[in-house]
Amino acid sequence: MLRIFIFCCFILATCTRLPSASEPAGTRVQAMAGAGVALPMEAVTVFYNPAGIFLQDRIALDMTLGFDDLGLPGSWGISYLKYVQSAKRGAGFGVYRIKDSLPIESDAIAAILATVYQTPIGLPVGVSFKYISENWNDEGREGYFSGDVGALMPYRGFMLGLNFQSITDPESRLLPYRVLFGASRSFGGKITAAFQLGVDDWDDFKNLDHAEYRLGIELRPSSSFALQGGKVETPDLEYWTAGLGLFANGGLASLHAAYHWYPDLDNYDRFYIGYSYYLR
Repeated sequence: MLRIFIFCCFILATCTRLPSASEPAGTRVQAMAGAGVALPMEAVTVFYNPAGIFLQDRIALDMTLGFDDLGLPGSWGISYLKYVQSAKRGAGFGVYRIKDSLPIESDAIAAILATVYQTPIGLPVGVSFKYISENWNDEGREGYFSGDVGALMPYRGFMLGLNFQSITDPESRLLPYRVLFGASRSFGGKITAAFQLGVDDWDDFKNLDHAEYRLGIELRPSSSFALQGGKVETPDLEYWTAGLGLFANGGLASLHAAYHWYPDLDNYDRFYIGYSYYLR
């Protein structure tokens, strides 16, 4: 099964385009460098990898606010999912606003409907329908329809994740067509590490200097407290991430804060706050 999974990664990655560095969803994921494609136990898996819905057996809700100054939030996201393992049935929904000021002011609002299926070989495959409304440097708002296809597979203690975002190749410059491949692993629930690779075309596999890398880690010394950190490298920039998580009600409710530090850019640092709640 692993060979099939990797084969699909390489074959379908031949037709991707420029990866995006937009950060619209999930404060905990943002604290871990945005490496969310192989972190399925979050409501924001609706955005990062719809196949993650399959591993839920509950209702999950996440609300995230992103700031680039002390004013109103520039980016925000609401994620909701419900999946019933006994019935093997469920779906997710998300609405996100993404704001970017590099190289010029732009913003997009994305609405996502997602569901998941278990293939005959046991591999969960998630699909989502996406609508993007985008404004770029006051050129006028335009709308695009697209969709994502994602897959997840556990392998020797690791969780492998794959997501083909916007596979119908919309014209959006904030949420373009790209492929995300990643892996995560939890060590006794105390340490979680995640890695994610974003590619734009087949040449990226031959020259990985053009790829996007995300590496995140979480330390959870107790059931009520966690620290996160990470690093992001893209062809155009790099930045560091850090975060703090507080948990209550047996871990079913959590409050997170995250910070993105751009060492080479002045006045571009970002911070996030978010709240998540889960119903068993």
